[in-house]
Amino acid sequence: MSNNNKRYSIGSILRYDQDELVSLVNSLVSKPKLIGNGYTVIGRGSKPKPMLCVHLDTINTHSKQTSLHEHDISYNVAQNRLHLTDNSVATCLGGDDRAGVWIAIQMIFDMLPETEWAYDIGFFTDEEIGCIGSGDYREYLREYAPDNINTTCYIGLDRRSGNGLQEIATYGDDNRELIEAFVSYGYKEVCGSITDASMLSGEVACVNLSVGYDNEHTKHEVLYLQCMQDTLSVLKGITLEDKYYEVEYTDDGAYPWEHGY
Repeated sequence: MSNNNKRYSIGSILRYDQDELVSLVNSLVSKPKLIGNGYTVIGRGSKPKPMLCVHLDTINTHSKQTSLHEHDISYNVAQNRLHLTDNSVATCLGGDDRAGVWIAIQMIFDMLPETEWAYDIGFFTDEEIGCIGSGDYREYLREYAPDNINTTCYIGLDRRSGNGLQEIATYGDDNRELIEAFVSYGYKEVCGSITDASMLSGEVACVNLSVGYDNEHTKHEVLYLQCMQDTLSVLKGITLEDKYYEVEYTDDGAYPWEHGY
């Protein structure tokens, strides 16, 4: 493996601090679509498309332990998963959401030869302390692109794989066709609480996919590598209709225009 490939391995992504990861993400393509205060949106082409959403911070970012070192991470061969070593001082492994970031970066490399990407990708900072980056992007959209005709739906890569099981979380701004597209790949539908994708949904729906981590925000966090790889494979293989996945109903039974979206 080349040194460049090692730069994008999950072990390396876990060890970057947030500022380093921001710089890395902004270097991936020569002309990102948009860089703002707390967010980077990367994509190519003019067709409306889904946006993958990930966040660049972890609980470690906001504690005294700002980054991991190689000696902090252990690999369980039998279970094909990563976890913290017993003597690590880190707050958690940080698979939430570095697993999602790793998937997003692999998708970029997969799409780079194309002039029209299958997805836009939103990278957001400081999600763990209040979805700050996605909130900044939402304010940008409200001021400069209120109709946001470029995004057909939001797909978060920021959900746990509890006990190695794959989930698709919903947040009330739902579209049944979008949900069933991923359920058909074996994801179990569950209710989520909040994530970057749910901050951005309005007239178009959002879902949040498992990316492999479990026991997040604790020293017992693990990252199931096969689950991470499986979600990457699904994103590469799934065919989403070339349409807007409009919100059909919300968690309080109201239609989206009743919320002033």
